[in-house]
Amino acid sequence: MADVDTFDFIITDHGDVMLIIYARETEPHPRPVVRLNPSEHLIEFYRTDTESMTLENVSDDVFKNLDDKDSLLVCEINPKDSDNQEEAEIVYTYEAEFAE
Repeated sequence: MADVDTFDFIITDHGDVMLIIYARETEPHPRPVVRLNPSEHLIEFYRTDTESMTLENVSDDVFKNLDDKDSLLVCEINPKDSDNQEEAEIVYTYEAEFAE
């Protein structure tokens, strides 16, 4: 079984940043929010009003590429086969706006 708190970031050739997480049992909020804390290398991700994640040890490259953005792309995946987590089904994709 996959650890639901596992996360990763993909930075595209165009500098877009996407957060990859495992899908939860509920749908994300229509307006999820992220709070950036580059000095602590943290991102607080508020997926719903009652569900949040603290993403720790986020690299400087991620923050650098988010500098001129106003949201973070999010992709929630569900492994098709728990023995082969390289293959995954995309469950949700959305943008999470930066909190003021």
